[in-house]
Amino acid sequence: GFDWRQDHIGSGLFYQAGRSVFGVERDDRIVERNAGMYLQEEIDVTPWMKAMVGVRHDRFRFDVGGREAYRSITGPKASLIVTPRRNVDLFVNYGRGFHSNDARSAALAAADGYEIGMRKKLGERLELSAVYWMLDLAGELVWVGDEGTTELRGPTRRHGPEVELKWRLGRNLYWDANVNFTRAFGRGTGNRIPRAPTFLVGSGLAWRGPGKLSGNLRTRHVGAHALIEDNSARAEALTVADAGLKYQLRGGWSLLGSIENLWNANYKEAQTYFPSRLRGEAAPVWDNHFTPGSPFTLRVGVEYNLER
Repeated sequence: GFDWRQDHIGSGLFYQAGRSVFGVERDDRIVERNAGMYLQEEIDVTPWMKAMVGVRHDRFRFDVGGREAYRSITGPKASLIVTPRRNVDLFVNYGRGFHSNDARSAALAAADGYEIGMRKKLGERLELSAVYWMLDLAGELVWVGDEGTTELRGPTRRHGPEVELKWRLGRNLYWDANVNFTRAFGRGTGNRIPRAPTFLVGSGLAWRGPGKLSGNLRTRHVGAHALIEDNSARAEALTVADAGLKYQLRGGWSLLGSIENLWNANYKEAQTYFPSRLRGEAAPVWDNHFTPGSPFTLRVGVEYNLER
């Protein structure tokens, strides 16, 4: 397989008062290009055992205001799936990828992921999966609020259990839920990873009408978590619900409608902890700086499906 993509990004840090910009800390125009190719093979070892092996290579070109950088990384992957009885799968997975969240740092931190788990179907309508996973990053890319960019720090590890449930409630009604507990820390230090969530819940209902109308209702919860390494400052938890409808027209076209923050919850989206100084303050004060969550928002749109 082969894939290619190019992104054009505007990213900046600006001084604002009353949501009006009056100064610029930095304003970057970024072009990021990625070409990747991969090979994968599935092997039927026995009627009850299957193995998958593969390898992927990625090549990146970062252009930040005319300054170019190139990075490459190659990652293997392997899986073993055992089916000891009907409707039960036991599996182990390994894969190497990368972590990169800012073209200006031009860093590709290797990411090694491991999983062990099981999937089980309970009748014709219910499916349960449980895994224990671990993710090792060769370097953590951490947001630096005062500079509006990221910097690469030491290696980190995340691990924890995850449980997912899928339930067909009726002919056209489906429910799913996912719960994840995570411990995230710096390897060799034991310090918390700032802004790394430790408890996540996602759940939703999906309805697929017998006609051309379908819809969904989803809720997500992010628990309180550390904002700095010693866990003395913590981000506030948030719970948000969204809803959506889709109506299929002729010729591959569809009408879309969605409501974001259905209950108009007041929450903090991106949260960071660093010192700032307001007018009248004698010295900088450490505090939680955040982006307010979007209020109740109605969106409408159209979609065209190329894979008709």
